[in-house]
Amino acid sequence: MSFAQQCVAEGPRFVLTVKHALIALERGDTNLALDLHRASPLTDDDFAKVFDVLDRRPNAVVFVRFGYSYATDTTGLRLAAWIAKCSSVREVVVPHNKFGVATFLAVADAMSVNTSVRVLVMLGNPVFPVEYRLVVTAFERALHRNSRHPVDSVWRLFDLSCLLKVLCE
Repeated sequence: MSFAQQCVAEGPRFVLTVKHALIALERGDTNLALDLHRASPLTDDDFAKVFDVLDRRPNAVVFVRFGYSYATDTTGLRLAAWIAKCSSVREVVVPHNKFGVATFLAVADAMSVNTSVRVLVMLGNPVFPVEYRLVVTAFERALHRNSRHPVDSVWRLFDLSCLLKVLCE
């Protein structure tokens, strides 16, 4: 069995801190799961370091999760650019950051070319009710442009309670 086949058979290797993510990426590790969700709240500067390396090695990661951090559209736009050129990532879970509508629209554009993401979770980010329709339309366009997404894909963009509040007003 080749090294690549062994990595896939064993599943992804979880990395829990920015420091360890940078070390693993720089040494050329693949099949990584960046689970930065448990790290103390991270900032755009923390994420910039990770995306600087991911720009050079976009397909090293199969799973990325960071939430309850201070990531703004600065990080969100880098995330979207990475999603657009990455063919290995299967899950992107980034709830409860500070992403605005610019990140949502950029991620929608990225999803129009990416066919590897099966799970996308962005709920809990501060998108205002007047922007919901714009965001939903952008993701609908992504599905129409890229019909190769697996039928079992899950895209959770908003908290259900937020959508219900808008629909009931």
